[in-house]
Amino acid sequence: MELGAEMFLRAFPGKQASYQKHPELFEQLWQEAIERQKGEKIVWVLSFRGQGDKPFWENDPSFRTILRNFPPLPS
Repeated sequence: MELGAEMFLRAFPGKQASYQKHPELFEQLWQEAIERQKGEKIVWVLSFRGQGDKPFWENDPSFRTILRNFPPLPS
């Protein structure tokens, strides 16, 4: 069983992964995931992460933050 919702870009190729532009498509994916997994014991984490586990502002630059402009921490 696949856990969570399908990734936006996989479900809707060619569309920008932007909740601001396509809230109904994101909500459709979330609702489908809920329906598919109801009846299972699941802990839901409510957060918003980017496609492929990267920051979401890489797909939607309208959400740029000042934190993006800081240099990486030394290792």
